[in-house]
Amino acid sequence: MQESERFYEAAGMLCDRVRAVLLHVAREAAAGAQEIRLRAGQPLAVYLGDGHRFVEQSGACLLSPGPRPFTVSRSDLFESFRALCGYSVHTHEAEILRGYISVAGGHRAGVCGTFSGAGMVRDITSINLRIARQVKGVALPLARELFHGGLCGVLIAGAPSSGKTTLIRDLARVLSSGELGRFYKVSVVDERGELGATSAGQAFNDLGPCADLLCGYPKGMGIDIAVRTLSPQVIICDEVGRQDELDAIRMGMFSAVQMIATVHCAGEEELWRRPQARALLETGAFSKTVLLEGGAAPGRVRRIIDTSRLPGEGLRAAEE
Repeated sequence: MQESERFYEAAGMLCDRVRAVLLHVAREAAAGAQEIRLRAGQPLAVYLGDGHRFVEQSGACLLSPGPRPFTVSRSDLFESFRALCGYSVHTHEAEILRGYISVAGGHRAGVCGTFSGAGMVRDITSINLRIARQVKGVALPLARELFHGGLCGVLIAGAPSSGKTTLIRDLARVLSSGELGRFYKVSVVDERGELGATSAGQAFNDLGPCADLLCGYPKGMGIDIAVRTLSPQVIICDEVGRQDELDAIRMGMFSAVQMIATVHCAGEEELWRRPQARALLETGAFSKTVLLEGGAAPGRVRRIIDTSRLPGEGLRAAEE
């Protein structure tokens, strides 16, 4: 699928009025778009790596709101919310309470509104539809550099929209497809459905012939199941850091399974200082950490850090 088609696919999941405008966005802008932003009473926007583009009623994308902006109404938000839920809001209640909706194609919608005492979200005020893209081959040079001496645990660290998910998705495919000279057994724990792009039990992203996909499982549970039942050589998951996930990562390490995971982190100093990142490094499961450049250059590697000495000497040196 072409890059622009991913945008139009995501746009097609919104309400009729919003979809009709977005389908007129030029292919060049559509190909570079990372997010579609709907905010009540504000101009419809798409976000590229270098900033917002505001969408006119004609579908034109401008650097600032123009004379005829498409203004998102509360009705647009409500109808888009229902459409993203497949008109069955109750089936997505658990996701909504965690702030997102997973939709077909691996796209994910972040949802903002008013939290109600009944345990639901009402009065939707904004939706951020993140566009999922599978870029085959993007991780191959990195994989060759990381694993030239054999498999190892890798933490991918970067700011939001820096390409972490795109990279680990392709790392799964590279390892599972024999592109490094060997077909590795890979377990992908895909809690939010972004890695495999699963719909109705079918994964639409290519993870390779030797990958097992655990879709919808909480990451801690999925890692535990993979270790106990799938005999993986590598486990891959996105955005880890909760205590149950850390415990599962340690268990995987003791079972000689290599972990590849991601964490939000803006730079090297934050890698050492941020509690979530530090806790991951302290598990001892990640001997290499890949720092990404940021949202303006998704997937671009800034630096690869040897974190095999952590915890201990490396952490003390960082503090000094």
